[in-house]
Amino acid sequence: MSGFSRLTGRIDATGGALVSADLPTSNPSHGDHRPVSQAPRGNRMLKVRNLRHVYPNGYQALNSIDLDVEEGEVVAIIGRSGAGKSTLLRCINGLERAASGELECGGVNLMKASASEVRELESRIGFIWQEYNLIERLSVMNNVLAGRLGRNQSPATWGFHFTTHDREIAVEALERVNMLHRAKFRADRLSGGEKQRVGIARAVAQQPSLILADEPVASLDPELAEQVMADLVRVARETGVATLINIHDVELASEFCDRFVAIAQGTVVYDGPADGITDEVLNRTYRFDRPHKVYGRTVLKEATAAAARLDTEAARLLAEVGESEASASEIDQPVSAESVRSLR
Repeated sequence: MSGFSRLTGRIDATGGALVSADLPTSNPSHGDHRPVSQAPRGNRMLKVRNLRHVYPNGYQALNSIDLDVEEGEVVAIIGRSGAGKSTLLRCINGLERAASGELECGGVNLMKASASEVRELESRIGFIWQEYNLIERLSVMNNVLAGRLGRNQSPATWGFHFTTHDREIAVEALERVNMLHRAKFRADRLSGGEKQRVGIARAVAQQPSLILADEPVASLDPELAEQVMADLVRVARETGVATLINIHDVELASEFCDRFVAIAQGTVVYDGPADGITDEVLNRTYRFDRPHKVYGRTVLKEATAAAARLDTEAARLLAEVGESEASASEIDQPVSAESVRSLR
C-alpha cells in the first residue's frame, strides 16, 4: 500500500477523509526520515554552565545557571514569576542570546553558533506555548504541518503543499494525542485542552531532539491540566525526547516529572527528584525574601512514610495471626481411635 493510501485510510477510519487542501501533493519526502516513535536515549542533550542573561533595561534574568538534561528525561522547572524560567527556555531555543556562559544543545554550542546553525537547531527544538499559538483559521492538520516547515522548506510548503512523508508524520503526531478525529476542524473550533494537544502534536511533528513547554497547562482547569500533562509526558516518554516543562503546579508536576529544577533570582536552588521537594526547598524557591511558611509537603511526606510503616506492621501481624490460626486448627483436630492406639 502506498504512503498516500495509508494516510487517507487512517483518516477515513476516524470518520471521513481530509478535504483536498489537506491531501498530499507530491511524492518524494524531504529531510529526516526517522520515525516519530523512535529516538535515542541516555546521552546528554542539554548542557548549561554558568549561564547569565541581562535584558537591555538592566534586569538580570539569569545568574549562573547550571543544568544538564539527558535524552528521554522529563524535567519540571519551578520558580516564582520573574525567576528566569521562561528566559532560560528562550535562551535554549535561540529566541534570546545569553550574555555569557556555556550553552550546548544537541552538540551545538549556541554561544558560538552562526545564525544558520541556530536556525537549524531551532528546527530540532519543539516549543509548546501557554497560549497555544495556533493559526486559528487553519485546520488542525495544517497547524500540525506547520511543525514540518523547519524540516521541509521547499517552495511548495509556502502554500501548505506538503509531501506524503510530512503528512504521515502529522497524522502520527495527531494520533499520539488522540486528536486525529479533529484533523479537518478549524483551530478556532477547539476547546482549550484540544488546542494544547494540537500544540503538542505540532511540536512532535518536528521530530525534535528537545521539547520545551512554557506553562503548557496554566490556562486549563485542573482536570484538563492533568489530562494534557499526561499526554505531554506520555508522548515524551514514547519518543524518548528530552523535555523541559515550566510549571507552577508543583503537585501536578510531581505526578509526572522525573526531576525538578527550582530557580530563584536567576539561580538554581534545587536540582533533584520530586520526593526531595520539601517545605525548605519551596521556601528557598518562592519565599526567599519573605517569612517562610509551612506548605505541608514535609508533614505529608512524613505522614505517608508513617502510614507505609503501619501498613507493613499490620501485614506482618496479620501473617502471624494466620500462622497461629493454622497451628491452632492442627491442635484442635479430633482424635481418632487409631491415632490413640498408635501411641501405645
